[in-house]
Amino acid sequence: MSRDSKLKERISWLKPKHYFVQTVQPQSELMINVGLRTMDTHCMVDMEALLDSGATEMFIDKKFAEGNGIAMRLLDKPIQVYNVDGTLNQGGSITHEVTLMLSHKRHKEKAVFEVCDLGKSTVIIGYTWL
Repeated sequence: MSRDSKLKERISWLKPKHYFVQTVQPQSELMINVGLRTMDTHCMVDMEALLDSGATEMFIDKKFAEGNGIAMRLLDKPIQVYNVDGTLNQGGSITHEVTLMLSHKRHKEKAVFEVCDLGKSTVIIGYTWL
């Protein structure tokens, strides 16, 4: 077994079997201004992202990623997505992820976003970023 395949196997075990995308609708949403830069073409997009401490990861909308030519990586195993009420998300499982440079004010970091159907949101910043 090659070194790369061993690493992929170890990483696939670290991924959870399911994620929670969004908490219940709050009375008012907390939106923050972020910049997203692709790692390959260095294209930059400034946008508002939903800051959601109930989301277990960071997410990006599939249609937005496809429409902006963001390179996606296929996951070894799909990850199920659940709503806060425990029901499966209509958008289906997460099959891809992207790595982007995320910036907010003076803070910059390389971040992995799970690609899924977010409905009205484009980007959700979950508690892992907090």
